[in-house]
Amino acid sequence: KLLAEHLLDQPLPVGALDQLALSLMALETWGYEHRFQTHFYTTGYRSGQRLKGDLVVVGGGDPYFREANVVELARHLHGLGIRQIDGEVKVVPPFRLLGQPDALASARRLTELLRDPQQPYPVALGGSGSTLEELPAELHCLVSYTSPPLGSLLQILNSNIDRAMAAALLAELGGPRALVEYLRRRLVTEPAAQLDPALLPSEAEIRLEGQELHLSPRALTHLWQHLLAAPYENPARILPVAGLGHSPLQLRTLLPGTVAQVGSAPNCLMMLGQLPNGTYFVLLNHGPDLGSLRQHQDQFLHQLLPVGKSLGV
Repeated sequence: KLLAEHLLDQPLPVGALDQLALSLMALETWGYEHRFQTHFYTTGYRSGQRLKGDLVVVGGGDPYFREANVVELARHLHGLGIRQIDGEVKVVPPFRLLGQPDALASARRLTELLRDPQQPYPVALGGSGSTLEELPAELHCLVSYTSPPLGSLLQILNSNIDRAMAAALLAELGGPRALVEYLRRRLVTEPAAQLDPALLPSEAEIRLEGQELHLSPRALTHLWQHLLAAPYENPARILPVAGLGHSPLQLRTLLPGTVAQVGSAPNCLMMLGQLPNGTYFVLLNHGPDLGSLRQHQDQFLHQLLPVGKSLGV
């Protein structure tokens, strides 16, 4: 049941809370155990310590392929005896080296990292990196990389509020408009039946302003309810928990065991989650002093816990 509300139907910017929407869409698109594959091929052959041909990267949409993975690739090439590649890095999308905006930028950054004499396994390369629309006819696989399960990736995403990773994941899911269409279908057309009817959102409460997602508190409440019903039915598997590990919640004075995601924007502080007794909360607050807002949010949640207990929540 709804305990209290203020501006329940007003859509507001949600900042990093959009990562919860991304998480739900990703889980329902691919599943908790899904792994992304990235393959590295060559169009040529090895001659001594030289690879006569290109290094072709076939991406699988991994949202967390990092510079550390490039070092592992370089180590593997050294293990094959390859110290020089006569061709260049050519990328077949979708491939995004974390922090790079697209496949071409990723190809160029990958080239720079492989060449870098400061890394343990430098590889000489020609060209600056480019993209391919189709695979060449003759390819030989050098190595493949398999990401951790999607559930583990989402835990990394939400525990670190990793916006570069969020952008990569959003791109794989079709972009901001695809996310809004998904949320309108999932939260409005297919509402959570067990919630108070007063919490049913309208499509107008889920929208984009520029590229920024705006959601109302009741849309966020529905989002949380769907996360509870997602695989494993436990948001703590993919979200920070107060009192455990390293996360943005370390900056808060929340009750241990509170599961939550936080976000911020200029003059805005947002938080969505669940208290140890099962009470859900959505806080979207505005003010010039985020430190003060943070303190008042935490105080409010401490005061809310006994209210929920007295109502049998």
